[in-house]
Amino acid sequence: MTRAIAVDHAASGLRAVAICPGTVESEWITKILANHADPAAARRAMNERQLDGRMGSPDEVAAGIAFIASSDGRFINGSEFVMDGGTTAR
Repeated sequence: MTRAIAVDHAASGLRAVAICPGTVESEWITKILANHADPAAARRAMNERQLDGRMGSPDEVAAGIAFIASSDGRFINGSEFVMDGGTTAR
């Protein structure tokens, strides 16, 4: 995403925000685990990568997006919104 997109559209009330979720308990994760030799061990490893010891949920990602889309998030523009449970903080 370029900063120019955010600048060009901000005056018209449009915002550009990249949502960057980390490992989220989803159908994709279910498929990955189903094909793993030891699904339980793989799930534990995915959970342990997170600072709080668990993957994110779709509802948590949706809540972040809802905040950005709300009037309370109006000042968020032209940026990346990382929701990865602190993985990038390690």
